[in-house]
Parts: sequence; structure tokens; C-alpha cells
Amino acid sequence: MGVVLPDEYCLRMKELLRDEYDAFMAEYEKAPLSGLRINPLKRDRSGKTLYEKIKKNEELKRSLGLLSDISWAGASKGYYYNPEAEPGKHPLHSAGAYYIQEPSAMSVVPLLKVKPGERVLDLCAAPGGKSTQIAEYLRGKGLLFTNEINSSRARILSENIERMGIGNAIVSNESPKRLLDAFPEYFDRVLVDAPCSGEGMFRKNNEAIAEWSVANVELCGNRQDEILDIAAGLLRTGGRLVYSTCTFERTEDEGAVERFLERHTEFKCLDMHRIMPHREAGEGHFAAVLIKGEEQEREDVPAVSDAVKEVGFGENIYEVPMDFPDVRGLKILRYGLHTGIKKKGRTEPAHAAALAADMTKLTNICDLKAEDIRVRQYLNGQTFAVSDKEAVGDGSGWYIICTEGFSLGWGKLVNGTMKNHYPKGLRINYQYI
Repeated sequence: MGVVLPDEYCLRMKELLRDEYDAFMAEYEKAPLSGLRINPLKRDRSGKTLYEKIKKNEELKRSLGLLSDISWAGASKGYYYNPEAEPGKHPLHSAGAYYIQEPSAMSVVPLLKVKPGERVLDLCAAPGGKSTQIAEYLRGKGLLFTNEINSSRARILSENIERMGIGNAIVSNESPKRLLDAFPEYFDRVLVDAPCSGEGMFRKNNEAIAEWSVANVELCGNRQDEILDIAAGLLRTGGRLVYSTCTFERTEDEGAVERFLERHTEFKCLDMHRIMPHREAGEGHFAAVLIKGEEQEREDVPAVSDAVKEVGFGENIYEVPMDFPDVRGLKILRYGLHTGIKKKGRTEPAHAAALAADMTKLTNICDLKAEDIRVRQYLNGQTFAVSDKEAVGDGSGWYIICTEGFSLGWGKLVNGTMKNHYPKGLRINYQYI
């Protein structure tokens, strides 16, 4: 593939891997692997997930380029895919039916052992792959608090939470220290997918190679120590902390865990887990499971229910969990499920409400095949004509636009024309429209 690696990096990997070094380096001559994870929270009009649909629809599976299963994705259904299929451009991606994610990154969240009803924090969350995977395990119950310190990346995180139809998530743009001040020992599970030197991404990201240096490895190690110390304070006694990186550096991986345990004797390491590209079919990932005290379930986990309350934040209306925490003074991008927007004496439905809707219970629906040009016209921001058979419902007013039964967003039907209400910031410029 023509990857040119820093000499010092090669020397360090040779020292680390010894007899495995040649096999490891041979991977750089191969194309990187691509993966996607099916979203079980997203169901079509008949109540089926995309995973259930593709088992009976080989053509749909082929159109997405899906190949073999990703074995370590846990309860998630992960697939390797053929990059030539470009599933990121398929309308079902906009519908949140799946999330494109590096295959080895899917191995981390199962180690958290998340249960519905728990409070879970993803401390360094953008762009949202692991947060959206955590949401699969919560199944809409409990609280997902997902944070990103970088403001532009936090907006991408918020968009991905919305796209995947996740309603029980708070998205914040805060420093870890400010979260610790607000939520000491609050969370049952904490994930620290730490900023790192990114060696596991070298086959996919030339910038990661250009930015690599021994000095940066040391800098990352120091920053990881600081983040882990804060994460320790955010986790309740008896809770589980998972630390992960996409680098091979011992300083940032096993070394970071060893230093943490020296500083925090109340923790113990239950397991360390590593994926290497010459051993498994993935770019590379490291994860460690850390327990605070003796692991135990929280006694006051609320009964698993759909209990929510409606809260107004300015002109925006949200549905939030009943045990919604006090977030005053924090930079919050998303407070839960954004359901409506107040506008001059009326309330319009929010885009997130369409993406999170239970499609089996709705009446005003316009469902189009993925190959229908009008789907791309809709995602491009255009109006389009529909027949009475295609727009099933009251004949006018707000409709949820779907593709293959999965919701994409809102439209407003007026005299056989579907007015477009797809958000301007999300519109896709399909060149052939």
C-alpha cells in the first residue's frame, strides 16, 4: 500500500513484537479492513431490524457490500464490508440503520457489560461509535452521558446520537474535570476511549503517521493518566471502568494501566485485551477492564420502564429520563430526545423525533424504496410528488419519510407534493440529481 512508517516507530515495534514483527509489518502491504455495525434500536414498519431484513433479502445485503460477521462485536451485529459498495452513501446510513466503525473498535463496549437502567458515561466519545454501541445495551433504559471536549467533534457526536435514534442520551461538550465536579461517583460504567498516538490507524490515516513521534507518545501517556484519574472519581464504588486506545504503545496501554493501579489502590485490573492486525482481522485496539472495589450491581437501579418527562430548554422540547441529573452550568448539546421546536404559537416536530419514532405505531408515513430517486431528492432537500398509495395517512400534514421502512425525517404533504423538512445541515449533495 506504500505506507512509509517512521524509523523509530519500526524499531519500537520490533522490540515489542520480536518474532512476530515481520508478520505485523506485512499487514502494511494489505488494504485496511472496513466494518459496520447494525443498529438494533432502529426498526422498520414491521418491527424488523436491518439484521433481520438482510437475512431474507440477499439483494439488500449485496447493495451494502456486506461480507462476513465480525466475531467480537458482542451483542451487536457487525459486518466486514466491501469498500467499493460505499455503504456510507446509502440512504439506510442516513436512516441510522447502521454505524460505520473500524472492526476492532467494536470489541471494547462488550467489556463494559452494560445493563438496561444503568448510568453510563463515555468520557471521550466523538465521533460516537462506542457511545452508539453502548446505547444498544441500554435499550432505551437508564442514562447514556456522552461527552467530547472538542466543540466541533462534539457536534458530530450529537448528530450521530440523533441519527441512530437514541433518546436516552445527554451529549455534553465539557472538560472531564468539570464533569467530575458535577458528578462525583455517579456512574455505574465509565468508558475512557482515550486520545492516543493512533498507531492502529496508520493504514487508514496518513495524518496519524505524520504526527507520530516519541515525544507525542509520552505526551499522550501523560494526558491519559490525567483523564483516567478523573474517570476514577466519576465511577461509583463497585462500578466498572474500561480504558481503551487504538495504539500499540506500551506506554499508552499496559503502562498506563500499571501507573493507574499504583495511584489508585482501590482499583483492580480484571482483564487486558488486545487486537493486533497480524493476529486478528482488525486495525488494532487495546482495552483494559478496571473494577473499583468489589464489583457489584447498584441497588437502586430503577425498574426498567419507559418513564420519561417533558422538559423545555428555550424553544426546544425534550423527553428526558425521570431521573434526569442536574446539568445546570454545563455545556449541553443534547438533553435527551429532542421532540419539538416552538415557533410563533405552534410546535413543529424535531428531526430527532422522526429518527427515534416507533414505526410500528405511526400512521402518516411515506415509505420509498432505497433505489427510488425521490429518496435522494429528499436527502438533498428537494420537494417531490407522491401518490395516495405512497403517502399512507391523513392525506395532508406532517409525514415521516422512510426508506425500506426505516425513518429518515419529516415532510409535509400539501396537495400531492411532499414539502421537504430534512435539516439543511445534514443534506447530501448527490451529484446526479
